[in-house]
Amino acid sequence: MLPYVLRTERISNQSLQALENAVTLFESIPERKDGEWTCHAMVEALHTLLERDPKTTGIWKPVHGYFTENYRHSWLINERNQDLIDPYPVACASGPMLISMDLKSPWLSLFREGGSFYDGKIPMIKHEAQQILDLYDNLPRGCDCYPQSVKIILDDFHNSHFGPYQFPCFVSNKLCSRVFCETTFENSKVNFQIRGS
Repeated sequence: MLPYVLRTERISNQSLQALENAVTLFESIPERKDGEWTCHAMVEALHTLLERDPKTTGIWKPVHGYFTENYRHSWLINERNQDLIDPYPVACASGPMLISMDLKSPWLSLFREGGSFYDGKIPMIKHEAQQILDLYDNLPRGCDCYPQSVKIILDDFHNSHFGPYQFPCFVSNKLCSRVFCETTFENSKVNFQIRGS
């Protein structure tokens, strides 16, 4: 079934492209070792990625404010048509969301820009965003493997379970269940090799 906002063309192709970038970023970065990545840093990291892509550059604006009255939150707005991407939604298990914010949208009252909480905090948020981008940019290329899977494999390795191991990987930013990374270990280093299943 095609969602109503797509059938009625309320969501633009540029916004759909941006959502794909948001999902790729969200699914690619590993868990933070010392807590949680913040929604604020995820937004700034995604904004940087969107600015790198000719299809989405100059369209999106990062916004820091509140979700409802109680939750400090961040999101991106498409300044051409007011579509909204929330890369790390509050209390949501499904990952990034793309929302139509036209005049009839019930979401309009839930996202409120601004607040003194952010005074002086943007440099710290951008620093955390750069950490996310560094992780994303340093994924093995040609085989954008889930870092979560790499962590599991390394944990298994240190528990004396030896490879080679297989796990799904991204190929051209698409998850393909028929392509695997085969890993072997030499002197505690992981070697990656793409092969078909």
